Amino acid sequence: MSCLYVTIHFQPPYVDYPGSVHTYLIDWITSVRYSQRIYFALELLLIGSLLGVILVKKLPFRRQSAFLILSALTVLLLRIPNTLLPEQNLDESVIIAGSGMMIQEPKIWGSFDGTTVGPIHYYLLTLSYWLLGAVNYTSIRLIGLIFCIIPGIVFVYHAIRQLYGNQTAYAVAFGYTLCMATISSFEFIAYSSEVVPNLLLAVEVFCLSAVMAGKGFRYAGLLCFVAGLMPYTKLQGVPLAGTLVIYLFIELYRQLTFRKTVVLLLLGLAPTFLVGLYLLTNDLFFDFYHSYILFNLEYAGSGLRWGLVPEMLFGSAETPGGTPDILPYVLFTFAVISLQGLRLFYSGTHVRKIRIIFVLYLLAVVWFSVIKSGQSFRHYLNLFFVPLFWGLGVVWGESRRMLGPDTLLYRLGLYIPFLAIFLVKAPARNQGIEYAYRQQKPPEPLVAAIRALAKPTDRLGIWGHGNLAHLYCHTCLLPGTRDAFASRQIDPSSLQTYFLRRYVGDLHRNRPRFIVEDGRYQYYQTRLTTIDPEYFRGYTIQAVHDSVRLYVRKDQPTAERVIAEK
Repeated sequence: MSCLYVTIHFQPPYVDYPGSVHTYLIDWITSVRYSQRIYFALELLLIGSLLGVILVKKLPFRRQSAFLILSALTVLLLRIPNTLLPEQNLDESVIIAGSGMMIQEPKIWGSFDGTTVGPIHYYLLTLSYWLLGAVNYTSIRLIGLIFCIIPGIVFVYHAIRQLYGNQTAYAVAFGYTLCMATISSFEFIAYSSEVVPNLLLAVEVFCLSAVMAGKGFRYAGLLCFVAGLMPYTKLQGVPLAGTLVIYLFIELYRQLTFRKTVVLLLLGLAPTFLVGLYLLTNDLFFDFYHSYILFNLEYAGSGLRWGLVPEMLFGSAETPGGTPDILPYVLFTFAVISLQGLRLFYSGTHVRKIRIIFVLYLLAVVWFSVIKSGQSFRHYLNLFFVPLFWGLGVVWGESRRMLGPDTLLYRLGLYIPFLAIFLVKAPARNQGIEYAYRQQKPPEPLVAAIRALAKPTDRLGIWGHGNLAHLYCHTCLLPGTRDAFASRQIDPSSLQTYFLRRYVGDLHRNRPRFIVEDGRYQYYQTRLTTIDPEYFRGYTIQAVHDSVRLYVRKDQPTAERVIAEK
């Protein structure tokens, strides 16, 4: 048993929860008649204010504080409407279900398994329950903005300021702010498993920059500790964290003593020691090893597709549409880093070439991390943001020696392209505002059938893939097994036997009142009722909607049985 257990009934997490931040924001938008024109005017006002704070010579207040506050407000206010949208990525529904379990029974890998998503996400997002009244799509996106994305911009700003001063830091942070504030593709509107790793990377580059600037050894210790947290947010980010640690040791090699080296290694391993202690005291090491380590290694075991990143950005037959909202920012920063970086490297000007090499190498590691799984999920591109903008700051800062700090090109060379990108995109209609004025649709038949029978303490099991995970959010029920969906039980793999045995054990332990079986996929090689025929004699088919069967436990009173084939 976890010592952190609290007895709480999970509150209804979806959009119709009265009093939730979601319904409050919709009521506010409609009551004040917040329109696309007002939103457009707010965009211009905020961006104009940012430029004013940067470019006006004399201000009655501290420039840095005003810039960072305005930057945070710009991202928050321009992103809030899109937080109202329904599920944008099935991972969001899984993460909501997992966060609900961490409120009810905070025993990761015991009560809930996040598959490729590390446990830190689920514990962080319990804050949406305590601070915002419910765990839903809106609240988790707001937590991501407030606790990860906005602080990430602040850390990148301070990282560049420590190395090259305010002038360069303002220019880069201005572009980063515009990029984060105007994102509109569904993969980036959604809360994704790269949000926390992005924050950790921002903290790491801040600490690395402090060390590069000759500041105290404590920054090196913090960098190593934060890097040690990365495996428990997203294993995909480990190569990036490791690369930053390696460069840290290169920077410090003349100062490192045996004692300091041991201290850094212990700080880096501290999160793993704590996780190991938790696993041993809760008898979960076997589950952790199989479901997090071995499964992730198998998941990322496909061959490398080096052209996958351009396919995500520009679109392809497999991933149509591309990412037009971030494409200009990515292309511009890539072009500046590559072209200006190579120019600096081969110039006779005295620049710190090792920094240019490291930035280019770091971007190559990001590219590798994004394509390693072989999956074309565009939210993986989130991993590029911190390395790209920090790398831009390094290259532009080193260009100061070549261009001169007072030349017009150096002073305005980043602002004009970033502002042009923003002005081209600014007139686009905001999806969240349009959604707020739409008439709410009735729940889908399967959701209505479950709601008609469910009590708050009931649980729901899903035998199907992640496309059904939204049922937890719409029915307000916690998962009946530690797997939010059953892909790992259905799909043949070297670990299938382990996952099937665990799934059956969870069913016997939790006895979910409802189980949903997706019958739309004929290629399923493992059927629900075959995994434990004796157990499923205790269930009856209550309804069928669109080839999805709803099983209800027989020892519960049920409404009249209705089979609705669609």
